Parts: sequence; C-alpha cells; structure tokens
Amino acid sequence: MKKLNVPDKNILYDMYVVDNMSMSKIAAEFGTSAMTVRAWLNERDIKTRISTVSIYKELRDTDFSDLQKNVLIGSILGDGGLRVPKKGKNAHFFERHCEKQRMYLEWKKDLLMPFVPKKLCFEEGGPHVISGIKCVVQNSYKLVTIAHSHLTYLWKIFYRGNGNKVLPKDIEDYLNLFVMAIWIADDGSLVWNTARRTYRIDLHTENFTYDENLLLCRALYRMFKGRILIIPRQYKSGEKYYLSLRGKQQLHTLCGLLKELVPECMTYKFITHI
Repeated sequence: MKKLNVPDKNILYDMYVVDNMSMSKIAAEFGTSAMTVRAWLNERDIKTRISTVSIYKELRDTDFSDLQKNVLIGSILGDGGLRVPKKGKNAHFFERHCEKQRMYLEWKKDLLMPFVPKKLCFEEGGPHVISGIKCVVQNSYKLVTIAHSHLTYLWKIFYRGNGNKVLPKDIEDYLNLFVMAIWIADDGSLVWNTARRTYRIDLHTENFTYDENLLLCRALYRMFKGRILIIPRQYKSGEKYYLSLRGKQQLHTLCGLLKELVPECMTYKFITHI
C-alpha cells in the first residue's frame, strides 16, 4: 500500500476554504478517500461544510487525473473491463485477479483512489458453471470503481452494443509508455527463446481482429522500433491473432523503461539479461 503524503494545515485550508474544493476533489488530488480528507480536516480543526450532495455525487462530478486515465486505458486493453448496468446511466470499471496477483490489483486500487473502495472485494472460489461448463475457480479479488461519465465515454470508444471490446481507429492517441507498461503487465508474457537466445514479448490481443491488430502495430511502433509481428492462432471458434514484439537490443531498452513504471511484484515481466 502506498504511503500518503499528508498535507499540512495551510495547504488543506487553502484548498477547502479559500478555493472551496469539495472533499472528493481534494481526495482525488492526493489519491485517497473522501473520508480520509474529512479526518485530516477534523484533525487540523478546519470546520467542515454541511454538504447538500452525497460523496458519490461529488465523485461523479470529479474528473479522473491523467495518470488514472492511463491506468484505465492500459487495463481496458488488458484484463480490465467496463460495464453499463441495464438500469444504469454510466459505466463502471472492474478487474479481477487471483491471490497471486493481489498485490498488483492493490497497486491499481491505490492509483484509482478515491473512485474505488478502500478494500478489494474478495470472491471465494469453488465449483462454478461457466458457459454451461462445470469447473473449479480459485479465490479471487475484484476491483470496482463507481459509475462515472468518463467511464461511459471510454465504454463508447472501446465497446460495441454486444459487449465485445473493439479498438478505436485513433488508438495511437491513447498509447504511451505507462499505458503500455500496464497493458503488458496485464496481458503480456516475456518469453525466452533458448535456441535463438533472445527474448520476445507476446501480447494477447486475440480479442481484436486482424485489422485492429494492424492498427496496434502502427501505434506501438512509435515507442518500439523493433519488429512487431501479428501471429495467427487457431481456436475452435476460428483463427485469432496476437502480437509479438521482437528485437534483442530494442526489447532490452524498452523493458528497462517499462520496469520502472510498474510495482515490484510485476517487474518479472520486464527483466531481461542479454
């Protein structure tokens, strides 16, 4: 869990009293919960206002930071998802991981505060029926944000009415190194080729069509100057495609940059030895 930099009384006073910022907006600035901000104000004897709206209403009127928007984009390309409830107006973001990846999900939770609860949701494993097939699933942890208009905006870009993910034609406008680091941490694999004694990174983009994978190749080439291959793979449902990033020195350089952007628990996906 990240260590918070608790602001002093003068900073809090200026934000809450002089600038008339809500607790939710202050919470977004410091990456913590609105309840924590309330505690800070009380501890520093700063009189709190009686709010006419709920904390959730304040949060829905508070924008995500640029860093948080990058977390969301990288996660949507990877293991995360967006959903609009049948009777809901706005989408919420969700992501689930097993116990092994819990610390990684905790890291994302900390980055997305105050738009998520302080604790991950625990889901007990056991016998389940998924798509009509009996199976046993592991214990898992789930991260869920509040519903928010920005998430609805992303849902309209990355989803179609049937709930399938699609790729926007301007995807390169959404990509940067931090987005790429989260995307690979979510859905990428660092693979060592013993015969050639080189690494490659495979990105599991099977949800996207060949043309969408081609768009990703062009977008990724701005940040990675090695070879980017589209590899076909046969499934019962037909042929699908994934991306493979190759190039000894280029990959070593890229991994060195991305390793600094992820938590310690995920650096194993970027450690190369050449």
